[in-house]
Amino acid sequence: DNGYEREEYMKQRFRTEYHRAEARDGGPPRVLLKFGHWHVFRGLGPSNLQTLGDFVSQIAVANGSRSFHLAIFPYGDPGGYGDISAWTPHTAKILAAGASPSQWTVVDLRPVRPVFRQVVAALPPEEQDSFRRFVFGFDAALFIGRMHRATYALNPGVKY
Repeated sequence: DNGYEREEYMKQRFRTEYHRAEARDGGPPRVLLKFGHWHVFRGLGPSNLQTLGDFVSQIAVANGSRSFHLAIFPYGDPGGYGDISAWTPHTAKILAAGASPSQWTVVDLRPVRPVFRQVVAALPPEEQDSFRRFVFGFDAALFIGRMHRATYALNPGVKY
């Protein structure tokens, strides 16, 4: 219920701000959303909820426009922060295969869509649905290499 309520609240807030901008500018605004990538997922999200991203995508289509959905992943050396060896979904590991943990890599998912059936047929059956959702839920994935955990101290010198 928590996830559902959060998604519905974000949609309500989006709608309110969208209409406010529309009234101010006299037309549909350009929109940039920055959320955890499961919230901007297009379609039925991994938690089986209709996401904010799907809602926004449908509004764009209804307005004769389009949306672009980007998944962002930390990607680091084995054993370090962003180590993808234990990642789920396995789809992210498949897409990161050509990426380097030492640099930023963008993987464009749109060219996969026309050949999706051939690509997904080569995957184990238990990974096919996750791969389908990912390829059609996002337009691209950004793997951020050389990431590390933050070291910011909220109160330097204070022991917790």
